[in-house]
Amino acid sequence: MAQGKRVTFHLHNGEQRVYKNITRLDTSRPHTVLVYCQDTLIAQVARHEIVKITQQDET
Repeated sequence: MAQGKRVTFHLHNGEQRVYKNITRLDTSRPHTVLVYCQDTLIAQVARHEIVKITQQDET
């Protein structure tokens, strides 16, 4: 099984949303980023809210 990543979304309002064990980020949609954990959609984040996305391997 592939090891997931820790993904942090830094938002315009200063909030940081952290998701663990992420196996896929779908950035193909024009207005949202879809976050998947083992082929299950766990979050949708609006692109206009995102300042920066950081990814880190889980250890």
